[in-house]
Amino acid sequence: MSITLYDAPRCPFCARTRIVLAEKGVPYDTVTIDLADRPAWLVEHNPPDGRVPVLEEDGWTLPDSSVIDEYLEERYPDPPLLPEDPGERAAARLLVF
Repeated sequence: MSITLYDAPRCPFCARTRIVLAEKGVPYDTVTIDLADRPAWLVEHNPPDGRVPVLEEDGWTLPDSSVIDEYLEERYPDPPLLPEDPGERAAARLLVF
């Protein structure tokens, strides 16, 4: 298994995903994206405008930090970053959104 994060260092959405990866202790490679000069191939990973972050794992890609972060929470359940109680999880998600 190999994870690549298409990342922009000053993007707060990318930072959120980097934090989740760090808290979960998930190793990953980084491809740094210059947001002022986005490569055309990035649009293939996240159409229509090539936004970051994008997570790539085992040949498939997943865009959007909130979706990526929920995926990481489910894929790597330990340590859990969300509370066990459904109501408390919903409240935590509201803080993110």
